[in-house]
Amino acid sequence: LLRESFFAAADLDARQTWKLLDWCQARGADEFTLRMLGLEGRDTPHNDKVESELQPFALPAAVREHPIVYAGEDSPRLTPLWRLTPDSIRVLRIRYTDGLFTYPVGEWEVGCIEDPVVYRNGEILLGIVTHEREGLLRLTDAEQAEVAAMGIPTRSRPEWI
Repeated sequence: LLRESFFAAADLDARQTWKLLDWCQARGADEFTLRMLGLEGRDTPHNDKVESELQPFALPAAVREHPIVYAGEDSPRLTPLWRLTPDSIRVLRIRYTDGLFTYPVGEWEVGCIEDPVVYRNGEILLGIVTHEREGLLRLTDAEQAEVAAMGIPTRSRPEWI
C-alpha cells in the first residue's frame, strides 16, 4: 500500500534532492518526464537542446498522471517520457544546477523546463512542482522509513500542491 507524503525545498538542499532521485532509481523508478515551456509563437532552443541531450533515453509517450494539472489539461494525459538511468540523471544534474527544485531551468525567451516527475511501473513515485517549491512521494511504509533514515524530511500535507 502506497502512502503520499510531501517535501519542500525549504527542508532540503540540492545534494539531498539528488540523493532522493538516486534512491528512487535504485527502488525501481524507470522513467521520468519534464514540463517544457516557452513563450507562445517563439522558438525554444533551450528545450530543443535538452531534448537532444535526452534523446538516447527517449521512450514512447504514454498516458501518465501528473502531480499538478493546469486549466485545460487532463491528468492522466499523454506524456513524453525518458528512461531513468544513471546517465540520464547526469543530464538532469547538468540542467538542474541547484538541485531538482531549480526554477526555472532556462529562460522564458528561449524555453525552460520544470516539474520533474519520476515514475515506477507507470505510477508516480516522485513529483516536483518547481514553481511551488514542493514535491510528493508515493511510498510504502518501509520506503517512508528508508527516506527518513536518509535524512529527507517529509510532511503529511503540502502547502501549495
